[in-house]
Amino acid sequence: MTDSLAVVLGQHSRANEVAQGVFDQSKDEVKNRAAILLSLLADTLEDQEKWLMAADQSSSYVKSSLTEVQASKAFRAGDLTLADEKFQRAYELYANEPDKGASGANNAAVALSARYGCTGDPHHLIHAVELLEKARRLAPTDAVILQNLERPLSHLAELDALRSWLNTPVLKLSADELESVIGWLDAGESRDAVLTALRQSSYLRRARDVARQARVLGPSWQEPYYSELRWATIFEDAEGITAVKQQVQAAERIDREAAKRQREHWISGVDDARTRLRVEGAIVRYTATLAKLEAANAGPSRAVIRALWADQEDSLSLLDSDGAAHAEKALVLLRQAQQDWPALKLQAELASQLARLALLRLGPSTQAELRRAGSTLSLWRRMRDSNSAELAKLKAQPELLEAAKALSTAPDRSLSPLSFVLGTLLGNQELLDRTRRQLARPELIPLLETESLLSEDEVDRARLEMVRAMLQATN
Repeated sequence: MTDSLAVVLGQHSRANEVAQGVFDQSKDEVKNRAAILLSLLADTLEDQEKWLMAADQSSSYVKSSLTEVQASKAFRAGDLTLADEKFQRAYELYANEPDKGASGANNAAVALSARYGCTGDPHHLIHAVELLEKARRLAPTDAVILQNLERPLSHLAELDALRSWLNTPVLKLSADELESVIGWLDAGESRDAVLTALRQSSYLRRARDVARQARVLGPSWQEPYYSELRWATIFEDAEGITAVKQQVQAAERIDREAAKRQREHWISGVDDARTRLRVEGAIVRYTATLAKLEAANAGPSRAVIRALWADQEDSLSLLDSDGAAHAEKALVLLRQAQQDWPALKLQAELASQLARLALLRLGPSTQAELRRAGSTLSLWRRMRDSNSAELAKLKAQPELLEAAKALSTAPDRSLSPLSFVLGTLLGNQELLDRTRRQLARPELIPLLETESLLSEDEVDRARLEMVRAMLQATN
């Protein structure tokens, strides 16, 4: 179904409206195709399942897609055995569909890629790349296939870069998890080794090339821009970031509807139940993984799992009424991770979590603000409001002092606008001076400008204006 989805890239709202109208007014095959398109446009697994159940149940594609949704729900719950069985079955069904063209190869590859998260076997990703290359040859102008190809290629490149430190088959790291780990290592003494491995990766060279092609073929789609932007940022490529910014500015239209809808759902709490399922399922997986990492030489792998678990506790701190308890749990996990593998350099994460805890201690209303703006902007706004009744209370909280202490030993590269805020609030001149040098890096403002243009999100705009104000204050 990649051809159907490619047609509506950049037109999500209109496509959904038209497909719903067709479904309501049509019968038989037309109604069936409308239901399938609505399943492709769905934001949640539950909505995907609803529309697939409304489609023709004798369709091989519908059977395959329903099996894949069931697999995704099992994975979300942390049941990797069931998820792997379902993803394997979905792969087989897609691979054996009567239409074995580009769409069939693409769909089979996506199901196969998902098996990596269940098994940790990179051969699933390698085979997925082979299938997607086949789909690409059959449909060379399909942006969806190209972006789907970029994902396992990047995944393989990052796994190769981390293999010398981590037990990657046991960890089964997702793309998002790998991004976090690469970021942590990028801040410390492991940076050069990681970047060298990535630069030498043929997988990454192919991934970046494919992302550029996907952006050219689907200029209204956000994801290819973010893919290009991410790698330009990792390699401190200010010119590359500026080039992406110019491409965003030149695009006739960027489809931001899905991202905006997800953000609205997060702020309103409408998706909290599903978010909780995902978070709790991740913790189930992390708990099982830690049990497999008891060997004395598994410290780095244990550290990564604990740091990732801390991220999930951070999410729960904004979902539960007792958010502070989850923030405290996250701190425990981060400290354990730092002991397991000091090279991971988690001081900035510790400082961020301590700031989150200090804000949560101000009262229940802060939780909603943190959902909207995050810790740094929330602290920045209070710092700028010298009459804020909460400012003195915040300054007296031991968590902020501890955060500044953590940052005193953090690598310079990990210092951020939060470091500037803490340095200002606490009168820590050394921290301010170190942070100023980082904020002046040539790629930072182009990066924030590009993110703001790409998302048109008020928080991204506020973050950009905050950093500009910080830079003006240093002159």
